[in-house]
Amino acid sequence: MFFFKAAALLSIGAEEFQEALTSHCVVTRGETIIRTNTVDKAGDVRDAMSKAFNAESGMNVGILDIFGFENFKRNSFEQLCINIANEQIQFYFNQHIFALEQMEYQSEGIDAALVKYEDNRPLLDMFLQKPMGLLSLLDEESRFPQATDQTLVDKFEDNLRFKYFWRPKCVELCFGIQHYAGKVLYDACGFLEKNRDTLPADIVVVLRTSENKLLQQLFSSPLTKT
Repeated sequence: MFFFKAAALLSIGAEEFQEALTSHCVVTRGETIIRTNTVDKAGDVRDAMSKAFNAESGMNVGILDIFGFENFKRNSFEQLCINIANEQIQFYFNQHIFALEQMEYQSEGIDAALVKYEDNRPLLDMFLQKPMGLLSLLDEESRFPQATDQTLVDKFEDNLRFKYFWRPKCVELCFGIQHYAGKVLYDACGFLEKNRDTLPADIVVVLRTSENKLLQQLFSSPLTKT
């Protein structure tokens, strides 16, 4: 079973590991309450733990694996990240295939018909500019403990004054983006939690009991941001 194999590799108790992944403790007025995690929440805890291993060990490896532009019936945080990456690739393609080539033709006096293309730089600015781009606003809202996905979408609407952004009526937690490849409607439910990617204290406590000296050392000090 997964828990036993993973626990053996981490040199921690399997039951304690399973409990830390599938539940969390909440202290209210001095009383400790144990609440069960949903399947999605347990998956988020697992992913955050894996990223913490990578961050704390200092062994960071960057891999570019692009799925292509995505537009499903329900588009979430993952689709937004993938589509922003594709916007950047499209911009690179435009610059090197169209803009720079045409400049070279002109410098060499070659009579070539100019190819018209749509420059997606303004759209990238909406995503990436600081401090008022979409990603900066997302990071800012993620730092507020009382923030919700609703306040995040409201912040987007208040600050993203671009023709590429719109807010559909009667759908509170959704917003739309006009990408170079077409319109995409995003469901913001879970955006803040996924962006925070925090490692729960319950997992840290269990990892600190590991018989592996390296794990003990890595998780005995305050964690860096994953």
